[in-house]
Parts: sequence; C-alpha cells; structure tokens
Amino acid sequence: MIYVFQCIWVYLAAIICFGKKFDKIQMKRRQEYFLLITFVVFALIMGMRDMTVGIDTKTYAQHYAELANANWKEVLSGNSFQSTMEIGWNVISKLCTYILPSYLFFQFVYAIVYCGLSAHFILKTKDVFVTTILFLGIGLYTGAFNVQRQFLAIILLANGYLFFKEKKLRLSIIYFICAILIHKSAFIFLIVLLVYQLRSNNTLIKLIPVVGVLLALNYSKLIALASQILPQYHSYYSNERGTPQSASGVWIIWIIIIIIAVYTIYSNKIEDQDFKVECIFSIAYVLCNVVGLYFNYFERVGWYFMPLIPMMFYNFGGYVDKLCPICIKKYFPVPIKLVYYIGLTVSFTLYYLLSCFTGSGLQYSFFW
Repeated sequence: MIYVFQCIWVYLAAIICFGKKFDKIQMKRRQEYFLLITFVVFALIMGMRDMTVGIDTKTYAQHYAELANANWKEVLSGNSFQSTMEIGWNVISKLCTYILPSYLFFQFVYAIVYCGLSAHFILKTKDVFVTTILFLGIGLYTGAFNVQRQFLAIILLANGYLFFKEKKLRLSIIYFICAILIHKSAFIFLIVLLVYQLRSNNTLIKLIPVVGVLLALNYSKLIALASQILPQYHSYYSNERGTPQSASGVWIIWIIIIIIAVYTIYSNKIEDQDFKVECIFSIAYVLCNVVGLYFNYFERVGWYFMPLIPMMFYNFGGYVDKLCPICIKKYFPVPIKLVYYIGLTVSFTLYYLLSCFTGSGLQYSFFW
C-alpha cells in the first residue's frame, strides 16, 4: 500500500507545483519544490523500512554492527568481517557508528544521501515529473533497497556524468572517485565517458552497438577477463545458470528500449549525438540483462547504465511529432508528443507498482 501512496503523492505534487503556467524563473523554483516534497517522502519510505525489506538489508545491518566494534585498522583493511566491502563504505559506516550504533540510523543517512543525489540528478533533466516516474519505473529507487552499495555508486556516477557533460571536470572526478571507493566495479562507467568523448564520430557510434551484440554473444570470454581484473569477486564468476532464467514481462520494456535506441542511432533524422550516446548504453543495459538470464550477476554490469534510460525515453519524446506520419497525427486532437509522455508516465507508474508487489524482498513494513 505504501507504494501506491508514493505514486499518488508524486501525481499530487505535480498538480500542486505545475497546475498553472509559470515563467522560466518560477518554473525552475517549482521544479525544485516538486523534487523537495517528493524525495523527502521517498527518503522517509526508504529510511523507515524494516530490515526484512530488501534482500541484502540484513547483511548490511550485520556488517554495520561488526564495524561498530572494529578498530580503524580493521575498518581500513576490510578483511576482518564476514562480508567484505569497499573502504569507502566501511569508513562512512564507521563514522556513523560514532553518532548512533543502530543500523536504522545509518539507513536513514543512506536514504537521505541517495534520494538527495537522485533529486539533484533529476533536476538537471528537462521535465522533473516525467523523469521521476521513469526513475521509479526503471528500478533506480527500489534497487537501492536491495543492492545499496552499487546503487549509491550508480547515482554518484550519474551525477558525475552530467558534470562531465557540463565540463565541470573537478566535480566529475570527485564523484567518480567516490563511486569507485563505494564499489570498485564502478570503473566500468569509464567506457561511457570514452564513448561520449568520441560521439562526433558517427561511424563509430553506429559500430558500437554491433560490437556490443558480439560481446554479449561471447560473454564467457568477458567473464574470464573480469576474473583476472577483479579477482576479489571470484564467487560471482562461477555462477552460471544451469537453466536460463525467465525475463517475465520486462522483455516488453527491453524491446521498446532496443527499438527506440536502434532507430535513434541509425536514423539520419536525429542528429543529437549526446542522445545517441544515451541510446548506446541503454542497449548495453538490455544486453547485460539478457546475458544475466544465463549467468548470475552479469545484469549488475548493466545497472551502471540505468540512469541513461530515463534520459533516453524522455529525449525521444522531443522527436515523436517530427517522426510520426501525418496519417497518424490527424487522428489525434493533441500533439503526439503529449500522447507519448502521458503513455510513458502511466505505463511506467503501473510497471513500478507491479514490480513492487511482485519483486523479491519488497513487501513493505515499517521498522517498528
């Protein structure tokens, strides 16, 4: 029921903040107000959950309790605990234990930081309401219930990427270093920066998806390479599934992502190279998830590209009026762009609720 309330709250906040027309200065403030009142609620929901909500929450709670009783030598080495975690996570957790040894306190701190970074990321997009719905639907919110370290690294990288695009290199570097200290595998995101730098080469942009498909077909070789580069994750490399896992209904979203991304990359009607970079890594996200059906944990590589998917979906809406044939347009009394965004928000709201009610470890209860 809490997830239904959450969605209703987002829609009510949108009506309150955007129910009238405003000039650009007022609209910017209204966007900030919207994100404030929605993400404060998001943080409360995330922070007040019981330790039974989220598959890995109990593991993090146990690790936090171990850190509370550990000395700094053990904290910095990270090898004296049942679950090995990166130095950045250990340091943050240990500092929090000095304030309150209760894991619930740390959970609140995490929720505030994660939701604050998420709101900052969304504020830099063109439509905060639509992007917030996409943020929920894609899984960037509930994912942080289950895999806290990696999702914190993901949202740090997402912000760092936007700073990189704005040529704020110092801030970008700080965010990337923080992400890697939280989760070592965050270095994977460097490939996004490389492709972004080469985005003006249209031939390369069109070639990369083909290379991505070939790599996905030969994923076993990638696993062997990863085992050499990141030996500390050795337990992940032998988790090949005996029977492929089912994708259930999410394959519909994957197909839509592939169709939009492929069309955008190879269409001469769309010249925005930044948009094409988002599409490339939206395809990479899908490919990693498909490989993950056959090999455990490979989908986690694709999670680093998740923040680019809401950007891709939203930006495509700016082209639908131009791309839609006149014979279809004449049947709509409103712009196709509006129809697209309404369909996008409604469908991803429903998908978010469905994933919450059927997802592992997401049955909600408060800590009390």
